[in-house]
Amino acid sequence: MKGMLIPTNGNPVEIDIEVDEAGSTLHDLQRLVGGNIEPFDVIFGEGISLYVNEEGLFTCPPNRAVYATKGMEEAG
Repeated sequence: MKGMLIPTNGNPVEIDIEVDEAGSTLHDLQRLVGGNIEPFDVIFGEGISLYVNEEGLFTCPPNRAVYATKGMEEAG
């Protein structure tokens, strides 16, 4: 499975996410983010999933911010 890894203070890199013998990507996603994962689907809607380090807000330096315009906020 293809993905994009966006490291803190680094450039995005296209990666291959390993699928284990049970068909799961959990262990590789956890390895890539350096801990437990948390899905973050609200930005891009269906079809694109973001996975972040569950404790990254507390243990990792700031990375990137995503902002909405007033019109985007009103549209939901």
